[in-house]
Amino acid sequence: MHKRWRLDTQFGQEKIVMADIKQLFSASAPFNERVDDMMTAVAEACLNAFEHGNQMRAEAHVLVEMTGQNDKILFRVTDEGTGFPYSPAMARERAAVPAAKNDSADRGWGVMLINNLADSVRTGFENDRFFMEMHFLLRERVHHA
Repeated sequence: MHKRWRLDTQFGQEKIVMADIKQLFSASAPFNERVDDMMTAVAEACLNAFEHGNQMRAEAHVLVEMTGQNDKILFRVTDEGTGFPYSPAMARERAAVPAAKNDSADRGWGVMLINNLADSVRTGFENDRFFMEMHFLLRERVHHA
């Protein structure tokens, strides 16, 4: 299974992908139990790509690609920004940092959320574009691995 979306850099565009994910997986076992996780993580990655990657530039786009196999689904969200150094440890540290009274303390929660909802997350560059990949496994595989 493969699907691709090209989104304008505009808040609300992530809802197109969310609706398609819901339609594709809600009624289809075995991934129906992961629908909310996938929708939330992909939407958050899109919002980050709009705001931080593309800097809300109207001429920039976000690409979302989904590739599915029997036991896993991969989403790749690609933007036109410079990227950031992602690591699972960085996302976990974000959860442990108490909110300070400055703007930066209110930032970075989306990456923590994505890290907690996806089974694995990877970032990188391809063709001079930054991407975030989110892998979702069947829950049975996760618990018995």
